[in-house]
Order: sequence, then C-alpha cells, then structure tokens
Amino acid sequence: MRYRKIIGRAAAFLSVAALIGAGPETAAFAGQRKEAAVGENWQESGESQAVPYAGRNYEGIDLARLEQLLAQLEQACQGQEAMAADWRQAAVETAQGQEISGDPLSIYQQVLRELDWDATQMALADILYSRNMEDAALSAQYEEAAGKTQEAMEMVLVRFQRILGMPGGAALEAEMGPELARAVKDYEPASERLTQLWDQELELMLRYNQVYAEDFTVDVDGRQWDYASLDEAGLDYEDYYRIYMELEKENNRRLGEVYLELAQVRSQIARESGYDTYSDYAYEAVYGRDFMPQDTEKLYGPIKDSALLLLEDCWYAQYEDVSEAVSQDTEELLDQVQNCVEDMDRELGETFSYMRRMGLYDVDWSGENGSRSGSFTIDMPYYGDAFVFVTKDSGFQDFFSLTHEFGHFAASCKEDTPWLYQAGYTDVCEIQSQGLELLMLHYKDSLFGELAADAQLQNVGNAVDSIVVGALLDEFETWVYDQPALSLEEANRKFGQINEEYDQWYFTNDQDGLCYSWVNIGHLFQNPLYYISYATSAYPALELWLDSQSDWQGAVDRYMELSALGVSQPYQMAVDTCGLGSIFQENAIGQMTEQVGKALDLDSYGGEETPWDGEIPWEEEIPWEEEIPWEEGLPPQEETGGAAGNQGIRSLAHIVIMGAAAVMELQLACFAVGAVILWEIRKRKK
Repeated sequence: MRYRKIIGRAAAFLSVAALIGAGPETAAFAGQRKEAAVGENWQESGESQAVPYAGRNYEGIDLARLEQLLAQLEQACQGQEAMAADWRQAAVETAQGQEISGDPLSIYQQVLRELDWDATQMALADILYSRNMEDAALSAQYEEAAGKTQEAMEMVLVRFQRILGMPGGAALEAEMGPELARAVKDYEPASERLTQLWDQELELMLRYNQVYAEDFTVDVDGRQWDYASLDEAGLDYEDYYRIYMELEKENNRRLGEVYLELAQVRSQIARESGYDTYSDYAYEAVYGRDFMPQDTEKLYGPIKDSALLLLEDCWYAQYEDVSEAVSQDTEELLDQVQNCVEDMDRELGETFSYMRRMGLYDVDWSGENGSRSGSFTIDMPYYGDAFVFVTKDSGFQDFFSLTHEFGHFAASCKEDTPWLYQAGYTDVCEIQSQGLELLMLHYKDSLFGELAADAQLQNVGNAVDSIVVGALLDEFETWVYDQPALSLEEANRKFGQINEEYDQWYFTNDQDGLCYSWVNIGHLFQNPLYYISYATSAYPALELWLDSQSDWQGAVDRYMELSALGVSQPYQMAVDTCGLGSIFQENAIGQMTEQVGKALDLDSYGGEETPWDGEIPWEEEIPWEEEIPWEEGLPPQEETGGAAGNQGIRSLAHIVIMGAAAVMELQLACFAVGAVILWEIRKRKK
C-alpha cells in the first residue's frame, strides 16, 4: 500500500468523503455499540450482525473517549521493551475473543475503530443535512461533526507520533509498517493559522450551500422576476432572454462572491502548507494523485483536438429519445440493476442485495425542497459500507445513475483500511463507477430493446463527455489558483475564453464573451480540482467497454480486480495493476477516440453515414424558434453542476445550470443546441 503525505487535519478526507465508500474490518467495540458486519466480511459473518440504516442513529462524537483511549495507549507503551511478536500474539488472542487488558495493540485497534466511528457519525450528520439544507440546526450539527472529526484525526496523529518515540513504540511501528510509520513520523501538526483557514473554508462551503438554495429575484421593467415566473410569463424570445440574462448575472454575483473568497482562503491554505499553488496542494495533499497539474495540462490540447470532435459526432448521431427506455418505478429499477449485476458477477449481486436489505439507498431522492441535488454516495467506515442517493430523472438516466453510485458502494465494501489511513484515490474511485456503467451496456438489448444502439451511443457519449468537461473545468480551476488576486469579471471572462476553445459545448457566453453560469458547478466550491478525476477515469472505463466487446469475462474480471483495490492505490499504479491503460500514455486520447468511434460505427470513423431527415430531435420541446442574436449555429452545450460527492447536469430550455452542493457529489448531464435544441446526453454521477 502506498500512503500519501499526511496533512494537518482531516481536510483531505473530508473533501472526498462522500465520493467514495470505504470501511475497515469490524470488531466488537468496548461493548458499547452494535457489532456490524463490514467490508467484504458481511457475507461471511452473516446478516444478523449487520446494522440496517434505520438503526444507525446520529449519536455525536465523543472526543473525551478518544482522549482516554490515547492516554491508555501511551501508558501501555511507556517504558515497555516488549517484542513485536509477543504483541502480535496478544492481538491474535484478542481477535479470538480474549480481551487482554492493557495490551498496546488491542488499544491501538480500538483507537482506529473510534476514528471509524467518528467519521461515520460525520457521514450520518451529512446525510441528515443533505435532506434539508435549509434547517439551521442540521447545518450546525454537520459543521460540528466535521470539525470534531478533523480535531480527532489531528489528536490521534500527534499522539501516535509521540508514542512511536517511546520504548514500546517499536512494536507499534512494526504493526503499522515502515511506510505508514514514516508518514506518521513526518506529520507536522497544523498551525493555529492553518486551523483557522480550514475553519474559514468549511464556513464558506456551507455558505455556498445556503446561498445556492435561497430564492432570489431581479427587478426588470418594474417587476420582480425569478426563473419560475419567467418561464410562466409567455414572453417573446428577446424579452425572455433579456430577463434571463439578468437572473444569470445576479446568480453569478451571489455565488461568485463566495467563490472568490474560497479561492483566496484556499491559496492561503496552500502557502501555509508549503505549496506554491492550491492546485499543487489539492492534487498531492487532498487527492493523493500520482500526477500533477503540469501532467494534466498536456491533455487539454488532444482533448480539444479529438475527444471534443468524437463527442460532437456522438451527439449528432443520436436521434431517438431513450429517456423512458427503463422503468421509472423504484422497485422495478432496483430489480433491473440487480438482475444485471447478479449475472455479471455473483459477489457483485450479493453486495447489491445487501445494500437493498440494509436500506442503504434512497432512489427517490428529490433534490428539491431544500435538499441537496444530484446523485452521490456517502461512506460509513464503521460499518464498512456506504449510503447511496440517486435523484430520479428518467428511467434511463436513473438506471445509470444508480449503477454509477453502486460502483462506489461495492468498492467501499472491499476496503479494509482504517479510515485514518485511507488514501482516497478519487481517480480510481471513478473508474470503479464509470467502468460499471459501461459494462452494463452488455445487457443493452434486454434492457432497451430496439433502442439498444441509441442507449449505447448515449452512455458511451457520456463517458467521452466526462473527458471533455473534466479538462475544461480543470483548465479553468488551475488558472484561478495561479492568480494572486481575481475579480469576478475576470473570472467570468476567463471562463468564457476557455469555454470558446471548447466550442461553447457546455455553456453559453454572452455577446461580450463572458460566461456566468459556471458558478452553479458545485464541485468548484465543494471539491476543487476534483473534476479531472472524471476525465482520467473515463479513459480506462472506455477501455473496459471496448475490451468487453470481444472478451466479456476478461473485462468483468479486470473490473472486479479494480473494485477489490478499494482506494488503496493511486491512479497509474491501479490501472497498471489491473492491466488497463492510462490517459497519460503517448497519443492515448487520439487512439481511444479512434477506437470508440469505430466501435460505435460513426461515419467520421469509417461507419455508415447516418441519413439526415431534416428534423430536429424532440422538436416539440423547442420553446421558441428565434435565433440567438449574436451567434448563429451555436453548438450544443451542457449544463453542469454537482452536489456532495456528485455533479449534475440538467437539460433546461433556458440553459439554467443546476448545481450541487456539499462534500460529495456526482451528476446528471445533458446537451442543448443553442437555446433551442435540448438533448440529454449524460447521466448522474457520485
């Protein structure tokens, strides 16, 4: 196992906590809490030990108990010259049910379990807050839980560091292993200034949630307008657009002010932590990547040159609406996914069954009435599993959103590393989710019938979309964090400039080249520099899909091997372990787009040319026929937003970008041609 540099508090873990699920092996904990079957061991230990979600109540975090355990551990290690072998034997006996009072290794394991508990309590607080972000008490509860979890991590690392220097610390170091022990020894406690900055960052992220959820209006022509009243007014295009842009500008102002503050605070966090830029800090300290911003910068050109063109070809080849191709009934939807994963792999099917029986999902997630929008997964390490949210949109979209989130859930059940030491390699986590989505296309004929080819085209297009939008947003974010100071107008203009280089595929610039709707992308606020993970992960996920065309079982085996890794290896190491390719290989993007284009039989890649009948797909949905005043032939655009561990991109006639909010999120997606042609092209993610 490779451990990334341990930073001051749990900030890195908190930033990705909902996007991955992970949990260690279980043990009875001081007789105080229900014994839970966790990780892959729940199948072996029996469901009687598992705790349904209904039994997992938020009980708060007791730092005093953690301090007591640490004091006991320190006392047990002080002055001891015990051999590591003796301690290991004691640990074995403890695991067999023989409690050994004062055994250092036994106490050490209890400390780790206490941290698992604290992280799980934070997750439970987050779940409650996600369901009603307008509730001030729930917001305060989550903020308190997050703060205490951070404090608990720092408390443990400081004491572990001191204990390793004691006479009895040698055996504890042997238990940790040399690499982890070295990381603990190298740990530098957070300065008071860094602690203050982390607190400011959390407060600003919560402020974003609140501002985003608030209704607002603009005064135009002596009348107060919001998005709903604008849609209901029946205005002609020019008046509609004029008022719509005023709403966009006001929304940009409200949320953009928060973003600029966050950018300044995060830049200070990076400098205080010894990094030149926040981008470098986020890549290494938060996400533990084995590549840096200068590596991803080399991807932008090839993505614009080839992946963007493939994405456009996917869109223009799509004619049939597949949104209703899968049942919208929740239980039928769950049955359909379960039937597929059970056929794919027995263990995968058993894990899905466990998720259903334990009630660890909400597929009727509304994303309305003050709740967080989008689809996402929140891990609960004490129980060795996670909780899945899926915002229902359409049968087709819901099917792949659920599949995506279950990919995270299944990987979480494999993770046996204590929460304190989990690296949280997000780029690998997203392969585990996107890869499963694409492998589900093996069942396209039985799922979608005569629409099977269209469903495949759309879902593969979604993966290509992940590469393109991941590059677009990463390019913007790395630029932001290179600026010593930044105005909102400068940010809007720079985003518009980058957006133009991506053919305005996702967002619309105004006549002055400014773009306002980027502020609705929740990841920019909640999980900065995360989006590139969707790009890096989509590449091996597409490779799995291509391989499955000729070697289905081989592709499934590689996926299961990848899922079994949990979050224990960084991106390039993980794909190499599983025999998959990396997006950073020479000419990787060009070769991949060529192979995908041919597999989809697209005319630009040697396939049969699709006849054009002169009709626009779903023409009945077009709200007006007037041309956009400043740009003729504007390309499709995607409305991007994310929520707590997930992002969501919704198709709306007026090009409103619905964003998301919080520690974890993944997403929906769709495209629109100009302001008139709507096409849902992507799925919710995690």
